[in-house]
Amino acid sequence: MTSNNTSEAGVRNVQEQTEEQRLLRTDLDLCNTLVGQAESELATSHKHAVQTFNQAVRGYNAMVRVFKQRRRWSETATKEIGAKLARLRQELERLQHLAHAPSST
Repeated sequence: MTSNNTSEAGVRNVQEQTEEQRLLRTDLDLCNTLVGQAESELATSHKHAVQTFNQAVRGYNAMVRVFKQRRRWSETATKEIGAKLARLRQELERLQHLAHAPSST
């Protein structure tokens, strides 16, 4: 492999890492929105709130799989996204008790 090929491979690797990180940040934002929506929906439609909550959980689980497969991320990005995933997990655990409680609606 020539020096030029090595440089191109390095650039592609950085681009892939950046894209993974961007997608995870976007998905984190979406899941946090779903958590807020599910919490709001609990007051009016328990069934719909549970469906929205379950979408957030599926999104979280997919993000964790991607995060665990990361390669050569910067320490800063790893800490940032890891902390955001941990906060989302806490919100999901908090909401889980509400979403799976018996409903009066």
